[in-house]
Amino acid sequence: MGKMRQILGLLSFCVFGIFALTDNVGAVTCDPNTYFDGDKCANCPAEYPQSAAGATSITQCYAHYDGKCIPGTCPENSRRCTWKTSENIVVDDYYGQPPVNKTCKVNTLYCNSKYYKAEDSQSCHLCSAIPGYEGLYDRSTGSGFIRQCYQICVPMCIHEKCPTHGECTYEDKPAGAGGIFYPNPVGTANCKPIVPTNCLKTVKCVDTGYTTYDADNDTCNANELTINYDANGGTGDIDATSCVYDSTCTARAATTISRPNWEFTGWNTAADGSGRAIAVGANITNII
Repeated sequence: MGKMRQILGLLSFCVFGIFALTDNVGAVTCDPNTYFDGDKCANCPAEYPQSAAGATSITQCYAHYDGKCIPGTCPENSRRCTWKTSENIVVDDYYGQPPVNKTCKVNTLYCNSKYYKAEDSQSCHLCSAIPGYEGLYDRSTGSGFIRQCYQICVPMCIHEKCPTHGECTYEDKPAGAGGIFYPNPVGTANCKPIVPTNCLKTVKCVDTGYTTYDADNDTCNANELTINYDANGGTGDIDATSCVYDSTCTARAATTISRPNWEFTGWNTAADGSGRAIAVGANITNII
């Protein structure tokens, strides 16, 4: 029987390493003023040149502003304005976001006619569109707030105050253009002149001691009084004293008058001594 020979073959094979794709964003930290752009760090755009270290998106790039505010365009429906240019602005504008407002605040604002300025003086609004008063007030001075909105009317002149110590009569008549101002209801009693006009006034000073009217100063002036000193049977003279009504004067001494066999005891408003007695050096007020 023949011999059988067994031949053993040698087998070979390979094993492979298996890798999972990792998140490269978390593995890379970009320097300041750059950002991670998918597979690498890229510089922030020239318009937004700054970023913090480790920025992961272009939206984290920004432009920093530190300086004075910038005057803008006067608000809509205004004829003139000025700006608060002293205000300092510190802001960051980010890529892809609307720019932060760097405009100065309005300092003074003058609205067009028929408009009034808002309480913060930053905008103008139509008088005829005031909520709850639509169409009622259609005019304005243009330089004021909501209470400067008005409806045209024909006013009467104003009774100017009568001076103290006087009585006044007035000539009432229409006084140019006027307005009924917000929020007053429509009616003649609420019609006020745009430019106040006083009625023609006649003044009569009637109080005791105040009978002179000074038209330049619109006052009833106190009368000037003169106190004359009579020796009343004696001899000698004393200078008169000038006074103003409601002010105080001092009675003069009787050193320059005399009467033989008589002793001077004081002054009196009546020759027989039945009037008002006034001592030498006494204060005299309103002797009349």
